[in-house]
Amino acid sequence: MAYVYGRVGQPYGSLSASLSYPPMLDLPMQGVKGYVALNVLIFDEELEALEQRIREIAAAGVDALIVQDLGAVELIRRVAPGLPIHGSTQMSITSAQGAQFAAGLGVERIVVGRELSIKEIAKVREQSTTEVEAFVHGALCVSYSGQCFSSEAWGGRSANRGQCAQACRLPYGLIVDGMLKDLQDISYLLSPQDLMAVSHVPELINSGVGCFKIEGRLKGPEYVALTTQVYRRAVDAAWAALTDGDDGSSSSRRSTPATTTSSSVPDDGSLAAAKASVALTQQEQWDLEQVFARGQDADFNGLTPGFLEGPMHQRLVRGRAPKHRGVYAGTVVRILQHSQQQHNNQQQQQQWQ
Repeated sequence: MAYVYGRVGQPYGSLSASLSYPPMLDLPMQGVKGYVALNVLIFDEELEALEQRIREIAAAGVDALIVQDLGAVELIRRVAPGLPIHGSTQMSITSAQGAQFAAGLGVERIVVGRELSIKEIAKVREQSTTEVEAFVHGALCVSYSGQCFSSEAWGGRSANRGQCAQACRLPYGLIVDGMLKDLQDISYLLSPQDLMAVSHVPELINSGVGCFKIEGRLKGPEYVALTTQVYRRAVDAAWAALTDGDDGSSSSRRSTPATTTSSSVPDDGSLAAAKASVALTQQEQWDLEQVFARGQDADFNGLTPGFLEGPMHQRLVRGRAPKHRGVYAGTVVRILQHSQQQHNNQQQQQQWQ
């Protein structure tokens, strides 16, 4: 597990002269790595301040920097050559060629775009030398990662500066042949549902993915605890099934089954067993839906496999709600007049008190 922290959306020039990273003091004792997110575009006037930040980050013992700007990659290599660099999903790397280009600059790991299927992720890993990290849970962007400019255009808040205003979560109308189409209760046409890939953990491991990423912007500690617990169990169970009972220790997970010798690549039977081993319990399913899922309704729990199974746009965007609504409890069929009057009387009494 890795703890990612940073100063999102704040210009480097406005930061104090000295930064400290107190979490780094405790993380090694917890068996956790600490990464700093620098996954924004850098302006020329910020380069001097950025260089100072890089020196401080390296001195603090941070395990890696997550970077978007290619110029920042070059600066890190010059200022702190021993500091590992991970290519952010904001780099929009969706091919092996893109991965190799990043590797040539000194990037050790790439976070592939959330727009890729498992088969496409496998090709990136097979045809490149970089480590591959992939998103498995959380919010999805309606645009290619790092390529949305609506927030900047409409409100001056750049998604490439950590300030996305999430214009995709607003209601829109659909105009067809010059006429506004009546979509009933469907208004959020650009708001994708959230990603949940627990059932695909075995296939992702087998495709060569070496690290899973859980999106957690503006999420609470209960979300972090629950999602990491669920995926930790899934990874350990899948690994044991794919490697014929391996204990799943961190040392044995340095290479995935798909990147070791050909004789160790799991057969269809072990892959099926691995998929069965990661099946969610009913309680886990409810907990994930309750802690955060987007736009639930009577027919849908708000969580999808995203693009991992390929593009399925009608399933990805339902358009009825852009936010978390909780677990579906039921439908109000009718309100009895007597009950409504009692409710109104109780409200009036509370106001008088």
